Amino acid sequence: MKAGYRKILSWLLVLTMVMAMIPAALADEGDPTPADPQEPAALTVTVSPKTQELKVGETAALTATVTPEDTENKTVTWSSSAEDIVSVSESGELTAKKPGTATITATSVASEDAKDTCEVTVKSAATAITLDGLNEGKLTFTASDMEAKTLTATVTGAVDGETLDVQFDPEVVDVTVGAVSGEKAQITVTPKNKGTATVTLTCGDATASFDVEVQTGEYKLTVESDPLEVTVGATKGNKVTFTPALESATLEYASKDESIATVDASGAVTGVAEGETEITVTLKSGDVKLAEKTYKVKVVGKYKITFDFEKKEQTVGASQEITVRVSALQDDGKYKPFSGIVNVEWSVDTADGIAAFKEKHTQSTGSASNLLMAYSTGSRIQRVEVTMTATVTVTDKDTGETTTTQKEVIKIRPAQASTFSISENKKMNASSFAAVVNSAVAGKYTNITMDGIGIRDVIGGKIYDGTTANEVRPSEQPRIYKSGANEAYKISDLFFVASKGAGEKSFEYIAYNKEGNVIAFGIVRIGSGADIEYTTSIGSTVRFKESDFYNFVYSAANSRNLSYVCFDVSAAKVSYAGKSVDLSSYESSFGAFYTSSTQKSRLYSSDRCYYRATSLQTALGSITYAPGSYTKEYTVILPFTAYYETSASTTLFAVDGYVYIYVNTNDTITMVGGQLSSAAAAKTVSQAYANADYVTFTLPARDEGTLCYNFRTIVRQNYARVASTDRFYLNDTKQYMIDDVFFLPAADCASTIRIGYTAYDASGSKLGTGYLPVNIVKTADSRVFSDVTSKTCGSWAADSVDFMNYYGLVKGVSANRFNYGGNMTRGDFVLILYRYAGEPTVAASTNPFRDVTTKDYYHDAVVWAYRTGVVTGTSNTTFSPKGFITREQIAAILYRMTESPSGSSSLTGFADYRNVSAYAEKAMSWAVGNGYVKGSGRNLNPKSNATRAEVVVMLHRFLTK
Repeated sequence: MKAGYRKILSWLLVLTMVMAMIPAALADEGDPTPADPQEPAALTVTVSPKTQELKVGETAALTATVTPEDTENKTVTWSSSAEDIVSVSESGELTAKKPGTATITATSVASEDAKDTCEVTVKSAATAITLDGLNEGKLTFTASDMEAKTLTATVTGAVDGETLDVQFDPEVVDVTVGAVSGEKAQITVTPKNKGTATVTLTCGDATASFDVEVQTGEYKLTVESDPLEVTVGATKGNKVTFTPALESATLEYASKDESIATVDASGAVTGVAEGETEITVTLKSGDVKLAEKTYKVKVVGKYKITFDFEKKEQTVGASQEITVRVSALQDDGKYKPFSGIVNVEWSVDTADGIAAFKEKHTQSTGSASNLLMAYSTGSRIQRVEVTMTATVTVTDKDTGETTTTQKEVIKIRPAQASTFSISENKKMNASSFAAVVNSAVAGKYTNITMDGIGIRDVIGGKIYDGTTANEVRPSEQPRIYKSGANEAYKISDLFFVASKGAGEKSFEYIAYNKEGNVIAFGIVRIGSGADIEYTTSIGSTVRFKESDFYNFVYSAANSRNLSYVCFDVSAAKVSYAGKSVDLSSYESSFGAFYTSSTQKSRLYSSDRCYYRATSLQTALGSITYAPGSYTKEYTVILPFTAYYETSASTTLFAVDGYVYIYVNTNDTITMVGGQLSSAAAAKTVSQAYANADYVTFTLPARDEGTLCYNFRTIVRQNYARVASTDRFYLNDTKQYMIDDVFFLPAADCASTIRIGYTAYDASGSKLGTGYLPVNIVKTADSRVFSDVTSKTCGSWAADSVDFMNYYGLVKGVSANRFNYGGNMTRGDFVLILYRYAGEPTVAASTNPFRDVTTKDYYHDAVVWAYRTGVVTGTSNTTFSPKGFITREQIAAILYRMTESPSGSSSLTGFADYRNVSAYAEKAMSWAVGNGYVKGSGRNLNPKSNATRAEVVVMLHRFLTK
């Protein structure tokens, strides 16, 4: 039984072995490639947490997991990228040391490639920040104390070495913060510019802030010379002062272009090369800028070249002498006129046909001159600015030849031709345009002539071409209309057709030369318009002046050969009460014309009235108009034709014109001014335009006067100036009324002034234009002072004396005596200006002058003038109030009193112009240019004492022009 059991087991074992061999055998036969062995899993380290935030002194633990789990060695090593910020133990325990960030890394011992990190942020443990050294929580810097200031911050809970974050406005201050030591930190604040800034300090969760104010005050810098002129290679100082005084202040200097001039720390300027630059002076307290001033520096060479010419604007057709003067630098640092040979190459930086010098090269001694000729303004009607260049070569025995280029800008403007009139519906005459244009542009140096015109700004109608009856449209300009037979349009074919009910009828034209360049412009009136004007009163006759017609022809045709005038009496009109009638039908009401003042012979249209007539001819200067019985204002309009010869031909040419005779009542305005009601303004306008509701004014010329409203007095200019857009009504009392407008005549104005107006109806539609003739009553005998008469100074000073006295600016030496020839003192002159300023209070002002006391009647005036910069005194401590004031001193004071002076004139036309003091040159040029100061003959007399009469005349001009 047992043997059988064993035998069975043996067979089973054999069978098992055989079965195990079958797959191997099959495998050997079907797939001989053995299977790859399996790769072991990669080793990784994972740190938890990935980020950690701690405060200084705190601890925390990190864990590191190593996979796969069957890794035999799961040990890691710990490291910190910044041990001074946070440290880590062998077990992964963190300790925060100071604020900052650090990276903690766990690395597998089994493989250095297996690692992971944790980013740790350490914040301050500060709980509070307190500041010492503040005044009510604020830090203030003043101009006298701009040094940096240090504050102490107590940072509770902070550890040594910690830093505070700070925020501030870097434009106002600069702030630096030191490291914490013993919970203390130093904050340094440095001022930079005027202003207010908030400084905020942060440490951990603790914050604190404070305000900083930088107060610079108001400081004014003044330089002694602006511009400063310095020679190449020379050094010159330029004294700089500032107010108010400040001991801690310093001045810094900088040159805009050091290739022209340099400046050192003391402000001394050294010339490097000829040219102009700027020096900037900065007043500082510490590093803070209190004020800044820039002045110009002109660096000149041994030779100074200056242009000298009269007119800054030159009209087409005119020429003027341009001179370059050469001065040589002397050993004493002053320039003296050069006496050597001067060679000049002349040029004009402009297109051909606009302007040119007569000579390209000139040579003379000391200076050189040339004629600048203006040909046109090119394609534009506006002024053209051109640059004249003079390349000057000076020959000196010591230095040889020196060449300098000097430039100067001048403007060329088109000539303004005289206005003339033509009739409606009548062909235009090309010779009329040519006569006035060629007269305006005729020069001695060239033959500029009109070749055609362009038309623009047609008012009150349309212009048509008589050949085709088509409208000539100004919008199609520019177009030249010539009189040649081959042109599409000829001047002789044009005619004007007025619109129904039109008031003003006119058009403007532009005159061109053969090259198509603009040479002149002008206005043509349609129907009638005054070329010669006379004004008279009811019942008074008018006698014509030969010179008026001579001047008219001379202006219109550039001819001195006026022959005779024919007056078209049959076409004479009368304008009154908004109506127009023929004079011939109403002679009993509106008068008639006669050939003599005796009114024995009537004037007829066929009469030839000769200029400089013989005994057998009718004299032009004897023609007389006698008004009729009408007692209200009216205007007589008389057409005429003037016949003249040219210098080149004995053939008679003709030019048309109109005489206007204004017949009005005896209402007038004196030189102190008056309302337009005196000239019956509203009445005059309503007579001309029955539907007029309001008017706007064409402002009078500067030398005529000023239109004002709400006029109280000239003192402090207690009035408002009329603007060209202001409306003045005829009847509505709620608005500004035309009769209330005040006219302030200018000193030296004409006796009759025409104030232009434009009338509108209630809907704002333009009705037309007209003029208000204002008669200015002048006197040669003062109405106040018995010693100002036509036999003394009244012929030129009476109106000014009365004007200044009327407005309380000048008083006499007694009730009826002015003392016109007495010299004006400096104190009295300033007193006049003080009265004009309204006598402002000076109670809080400092008086620097020892020779002016509170007991002096001129004390307040002098203090006011000094405070406002009008006067500077004869020294720092004296004013010399009883000294006589000179003409140049008056000009200088008025120049300072004018904030933006404009207008100037060359003084070289006066024989004694070199006598003008250097300080007064600009002022005198300005005063002469504006007409405030006039010479006596060929002399200015700048250093002469000014009489009381002379002073009031100058001031009258100054206050009214």
